Amino acid sequence: MNFAHRLLYALGLSITLIQTAAAGTTTIPLTFQLDWRPNAQFAGLLVAKERGWYQAAGLDVTILPVDPKMEVVERVVRGTNWLGCSEVGVILAARASGAPIKAIGTMFQASPMALLSLQTNGYTNMTSLIGKTLGVLPDGQRALEVVLAHEGLRRSQFKIIEKEHNTSGLLNGTCAAIQGYLIDEAIELELQGHPVHAIPYYQHGYTAYSQVYFASESMIRQNSEALRLFLEVSRAGWQAALLDPERTCSMITEKYSAKLDPKYQLRSLEKIAQLSTVESGFSGLGVMSRTTWGRIVDTFNEFHVLARPVSVAEVTDFNLVNPLPSWGPQTHLRVDFHEPGGRYPDIEAPERWSKSIPLRPLEMVASVDPTGHPSTVMMVKAGPNPELDAWWVSQVTARWQWPAGGWRQFRLEVPVAKSSP
Repeated sequence: MNFAHRLLYALGLSITLIQTAAAGTTTIPLTFQLDWRPNAQFAGLLVAKERGWYQAAGLDVTILPVDPKMEVVERVVRGTNWLGCSEVGVILAARASGAPIKAIGTMFQASPMALLSLQTNGYTNMTSLIGKTLGVLPDGQRALEVVLAHEGLRRSQFKIIEKEHNTSGLLNGTCAAIQGYLIDEAIELELQGHPVHAIPYYQHGYTAYSQVYFASESMIRQNSEALRLFLEVSRAGWQAALLDPERTCSMITEKYSAKLDPKYQLRSLEKIAQLSTVESGFSGLGVMSRTTWGRIVDTFNEFHVLARPVSVAEVTDFNLVNPLPSWGPQTHLRVDFHEPGGRYPDIEAPERWSKSIPLRPLEMVASVDPTGHPSTVMMVKAGPNPELDAWWVSQVTARWQWPAGGWRQFRLEVPVAKSSP
């Protein structure tokens, strides 16, 4: 399949999209199964969908909320041209039980799962919860097993009950602590005026990715190019979402549910920005590490929480997500707008600004797509004139060009010329 690229402009930002070049090329339908309802934890996918980036890339993507009557893995395996996301423990357990699925990328590079207790109760560690009731999610049992084993504790030392995705057990006193997410229940409780103490699983032996992209083996064999394209566009969506969180959260609440609290979504996305870049930085969004997967698989096999031992090779496919650029997560450049014959064209600021704004250097972040065009550009150090900042961003977006390569991110320190503000 041949693809061409074009720029789309909106509010001073643009993204270069891959789209079908040949007339009459059939759009590829894909169904993505979420493991929860649409909200900030899927921001990158929702941004790419809302802005039409999947469609422009030749993908007709349908994003479905979780169906409480059917397991996410089961729906993906049964569907045609389906993929989805889930916790790493769910994927490993399904694979060990015979589900023909593989992980192909990840949204979060650390798990947001945690045990949450009210600060007023004073439960600050796992030992302080011995003998207490813990409310655990149906799909979080295996993660808890790993944490308990890491801490040298046993299930029999606690009263463990299954809970739904809510905080009622903690607030009504049924549970001393509940299993929840740093990006969800922890924020909900804080905004309701209930400060919590969190015991993050990733700090207590649970090495795991979260919101892991997965697909069936047959889907990977038959539609690898479509999956690769989906992951690249999704990465661009995540970059745009994290660079402009306010706009992203406003879109999510307006488009997907007026019941969602924009403040809640924004707080969640701020935490997601940390969890999704822990390992590979901003330009490595979606990337998985073989080393990390090795630790994940070793841990689950060692603690005997799966139906049978599994290997990294049988549960992962690293061929679909573009790796990090060789120079690392972020490249710092000091460039000159007025470099003769260079890649950075002469850009003159409007005269009315150059006379009224003092000389000062600029600092911007530019995310660059595989063709070398800036996909998103954001001012890091804002100046005194928002209109002028927007103008600079639009000029870099429209006129700069990098060599072709993978998705990259540059932090630009730009000395402003005399004719510029």
